[in-house]
Amino acid sequence: MLRALVATGATSVVLATVLSAPAFADPPVGDWAKLRNCESGGNYQINTGNGYYGAYQFSQGTWASVGGAGRPDLAVPAEQDYRALYLYRMRGWQPWTCAGIEGLSEDSDAASGRVPTYAESAYIGGGSPSPPPPAAPKPASTDFNGDGHSDAAVFRPTTGVWYVRGLPAVQFGQRGDLPVARDFTGDGRADLTVFRSGVWYVRGAAAVPFGQADDVPVAANFTGDARADIAVYRRSSAVWYVRGAAPMPYGRRGDVPVAADFTGGGQADFAVWRPSTGVWYVQGRPAVQFGQRGDVPVARDFTGDGLADMALFRPSTGTWYVRGFAPVVFGQAGDVPVAGDADGNGRADVSVYRPSTGMWYIRGYAPFLYGLRRDKPITTKGGS
Repeated sequence: MLRALVATGATSVVLATVLSAPAFADPPVGDWAKLRNCESGGNYQINTGNGYYGAYQFSQGTWASVGGAGRPDLAVPAEQDYRALYLYRMRGWQPWTCAGIEGLSEDSDAASGRVPTYAESAYIGGGSPSPPPPAAPKPASTDFNGDGHSDAAVFRPTTGVWYVRGLPAVQFGQRGDLPVARDFTGDGRADLTVFRSGVWYVRGAAAVPFGQADDVPVAANFTGDARADIAVYRRSSAVWYVRGAAPMPYGRRGDVPVAADFTGGGQADFAVWRPSTGVWYVQGRPAVQFGQRGDVPVARDFTGDGLADMALFRPSTGTWYVRGFAPVVFGQAGDVPVAGDADGNGRADVSVYRPSTGMWYIRGYAPFLYGLRRDKPITTKGGS
């Protein structure tokens, strides 16, 4: 909500400058045309039986490695273009023999590890009109019923039962599970999900082994397709693993992962907050010192501009700090920052859950009781 936080014009300019989209380069459209013509004669439907398919001559394994489903030659041109750019950003021109034949040179995005959006690949324009890119996803929230509002919800570790305010209780999980509420299906509703010893369990879907027991689940929309991706951050090595993408080293041991869309690309950015120094690191952006040891980072869109804000909750004083705005005292020591969108206005609300009493406090609303002592609130950070 944060209606009391009014930025000055100068502050707004600084904030927009810091969080504006980064400058990256991709191969010109002519290079892609040369590649297609050499690989397949520009034929998106080609299948000669040699184990390579479509305009970019993907093998089935390579296609799957960049998240492709089905057989490459059966995918629409826009999808093949997208997966080709995805592969280029993971490995450069290396997978294509024709790139060498045509003398194609790499640029700053080659093997950068940046997962593209469909909007970014639309310029490739391979042979037929590309469908419009998916609508930009709304800010991640704990919306379990699809009404556009975050719901108060808790996970009870002792029983593995989920309690969502206004919905029936659901037994899904067990002691030791980490609750992760995200929309993995693209239906606009958060799915009941737990991470258990390197295995993901999404209610209504098959279990997915992905990660290790001590990994941090960081499910977020890394591809811009309006669906959360199964992903983990490995604290021991500071490497990000997103299902269907190449591993991405970003951060260092002890950092806190804060994946969110800071740049307006319609997808989550790899980002960490360093507790030892209070510095934020967002891939492709300058480092920003904001916070101090003991703070809890909360990367959410508090202003409704579509960009995640660098924000912190300081438990020692119960104070919220959103970069570019005046501090707001709301909460106390021991509270857990929630920062959902209770009123569905596209802005995160300053809000906390008090584990000692099971009370929820949302700025601008009356407090309410929902949960028991030691329940885990389902937050925008997945309950972590």
